[in-house]
Amino acid sequence: MSDAALIGIVERLETRGQAPEELDRLSRFMALRVTTLPRIRGLFVYDKTGAWIASSLPSLPVGFNNSDRAYFQRHLRSPERSSFLGTPVLSRSSGEWIVTLSRRYDAPDGSFAGVVLATLDASYFFEHYAHFNVGPHGAIALMHRDGTVMARYPDGPTTVGRNLSRGPLFQQGLPNAPSGNLRYVSPVDGRDRISGYRSSSRLPVVLLVALDVEDALAPWRSDALWRFGAVLVLVGLIASVGWWSIRQAELRQCAEVARLETETNFRLLAEHSGDMVSRIGPDGRRRYVSPASLKIIGRRPEDLLGRNVFEDVHPDDQAELERTVEALKRGQVGEVIVTYRHRHQDGRDIWLESSVHVSLDPHSGEPDGVVATSRDVSDRKALEDALRSMAATDGLTGLANRRRFDEALAAGRSYAIGRGSPLALLMIDVDNFKGFNDHYGHQAGDDCLKKVASAIASKVQVSGAVIARYGGEEMAVVLPHTELRTACEVAEEVREGVEALRLEHARNTAGSWVTVSIGVACRSFAVSERDDDVEADLVMVADKALYAAKNNGRNQIMPPVTGAWEVRDRLGPRTFGACRARVVN
Repeated sequence: MSDAALIGIVERLETRGQAPEELDRLSRFMALRVTTLPRIRGLFVYDKTGAWIASSLPSLPVGFNNSDRAYFQRHLRSPERSSFLGTPVLSRSSGEWIVTLSRRYDAPDGSFAGVVLATLDASYFFEHYAHFNVGPHGAIALMHRDGTVMARYPDGPTTVGRNLSRGPLFQQGLPNAPSGNLRYVSPVDGRDRISGYRSSSRLPVVLLVALDVEDALAPWRSDALWRFGAVLVLVGLIASVGWWSIRQAELRQCAEVARLETETNFRLLAEHSGDMVSRIGPDGRRRYVSPASLKIIGRRPEDLLGRNVFEDVHPDDQAELERTVEALKRGQVGEVIVTYRHRHQDGRDIWLESSVHVSLDPHSGEPDGVVATSRDVSDRKALEDALRSMAATDGLTGLANRRRFDEALAAGRSYAIGRGSPLALLMIDVDNFKGFNDHYGHQAGDDCLKKVASAIASKVQVSGAVIARYGGEEMAVVLPHTELRTACEVAEEVREGVEALRLEHARNTAGSWVTVSIGVACRSFAVSERDDDVEADLVMVADKALYAAKNNGRNQIMPPVTGAWEVRDRLGPRTFGACRARVVN
C-alpha cells in the first residue's frame, strides 16, 4: 500500500512538475492518502538537496534537511527506480522510531530530482504481533537483513534499532538457509528459545517467531500429571464397578415390579390426559394412541394404530423429525421437544409440539421405540409469527427495521460467498429533510417518509432484495447477486420514482420537490472467501458515496468513491458522471 502511494506521487511530480501551486495540491493529496491509509504515518517529498518541499503534515518544518539519511544517499548515488526499504530511524518530525520506504524521482532530463518517502510507525508492527499467542515468554521479531531490529514483541520500541547481526540467527541460521528452525539463547533477554524464521524473497527483511523452551514443555508436564491422576481414578473405578454389579442384581428384581406398576399408571394418565400420547415402535408405526387424538388431529385412536407416524407430517418438517427420532433410538439424546406441522382430518395443517423420549425394552433394557406427548400449539405459533414480524418491521414506514437490515446484510454476505456472486447496497437519504420538518411540521414529515418508502418499494424489483429504514430519513436497500451497473440502474429508478411523487419541498436546495441522494456500494466475492468485516466495509463505502452525492448537489446517485476497497466490475473503474450516463442511456 505504501509503495502504491509512492508510485502515484512520483508520477505526479514527473508529469506535473514542482510549481508552488502543484506542490500545494500534492500536499493536500498526500494528506488525504494518509487519512485513507492509516497504517502510513506520513508521506514526504524532498528535492535534490534534501530539503522538504511537500508532505502530508499540516505545515512544512523549517530548517529540516534529510540529505544525510541513508535512503536519500542511496537514491542520489543509484539511478534505480525501484523502492528502497531502509532500516529504522528516529523521525525528525515526531521523535519516534519509524520504518522508511522511498523512491527516487527524476527531472525531465533524467537526472536526479529528489526523493519521495513513506514512513510507518515501528509501533504498528508491535501492536500487530501482540495479537498472536507465543506464550508468556515468546517473542516475534521483524529484522532488516543487516541485523537491525525493526520491531519486536513484547519489547516494543525499546529494542528497535538494535543490531543483532552477531546473534545466532545471522551467524548460524540465515547463512545455511533462507528459512528454517533454530534453537538459541536470546541475545536480548538470555532466554532459551526454539524458533522458526523466514527471509523475504522480495524485501530485505527477516521474520523470527520464537517460543520459550519452558513454555513449550509446560503442556507435556501438565499432561503427565493428568495421566497419573487418570490411572488413580481408573483403579478406584474398577473397585466401584464390582460393588455396583452386585447392587444391580439386587435392584433388577425390584425394577421389574416397579415397571409393571409404572405401565399401569402410564395408561391411566394417558387415557385421561388432554394431550395426545403415542407409543411408536422401531419401524416408525404407532403401537398405542390415547383418546385425545380425536380432539387434537380429528382422528380416532383405532384409525391411527399401525400407521406410520410420519405420513401426515408436513413435507418440509418430515426430514428434521425423522432425524430427531433416529437420534433418540440410537441413544444420542434421551428426550427432545420438537415443533412441526401435521395434517388435520379436515385437511388443514396444524402445529403440534411433541415431547419425545425413548422407551426401553423391559427385558433387554435396549431402546425399542419412542413415546411422544403432543399438543396443538397453532394459536401460539401464529402469535409468535406475528410478534416476529412486528419485531422486524419499522412502525412508521412499514419497511424492515434496522435489526432486519443487519440480518439481511449478513445473510446476503453468506449467500454471495457461497456462490461467488456480488452483493450491492444502496444508502438513500431524503434531501434537506430537516428543512422539510421545520417548514411543514413533523406530521407532514412522517407522511413524506411513508410515501418515499412506498416509492422505493415499488421500484426495487431485484429478487431477494430487502428494503429497510436505516435511521431517521435514511433508508437502505440490500441487493443480493447484483453487480455495480445493475445496482446503479436500480438506484436511478428509485431516485426518479421519488422525484415523480412531486411532493412539494420549499426548502430543498436540489429542487422544488422532495428528492433523494443515493450512495451505491458493491462487492464481488470468490467462492469460500472469508471476510468478517464485509458488512461494516460495505456500509462505510455506501455512506461515503452518499455523502459525496449530497456534497455534489443532491438529487443524484453516486457509485463508490473511496473506502476499504474500490469496486471494479467488468466495465472497469468509473467516475460518478460516467456511471450515471451509462444508467440514463
